[in-house]
Parts: sequence; structure tokens; C-alpha cells
Amino acid sequence: QAFWMVNTIISLDIIYVNSQGEIVKIYKNTKTLSQESLPSGAAAINVVEVNAGYCEKYGIEEGDFVEY
Repeated sequence: QAFWMVNTIISLDIIYVNSQGEIVKIYKNTKTLSQESLPSGAAAINVVEVNAGYCEKYGIEEGDFVEY
């Protein structure tokens, strides 16, 4: 899976999550309006998009787990 920021005017942190709830990839402070591909790099079934800086503020890292 991959995202890009073509039509996004605010910077985001993009969090890829696998089927076990593990964060497999994080892109922090993404570049707005960019066509650069931001791939998961591993199997991911969900993505969480949050305001840029969120992961840094709350200490969220690859390998952490999420619940929903």
C-alpha cells in the first residue's frame, strides 16, 4: 500500500498498521502537495493519518501496537 500527498495542503504523520495491530511504518511530517509515493514497506491493512508532529508528541514509534 502507498499514499501520496498530492491534494493534501497540511502536513501529516502517516501510520501503517498490520493485521496484528502493529505499526509497521511511520512517515512523519509529510511534504504537502507531493507526488512522492509513501509505501508501507510491509503488509498493512490500515493507515492512520494524524496531524504532523503527533507521533513525536506522543512517542509513537514503529513496532508499537494500536487498539481500535
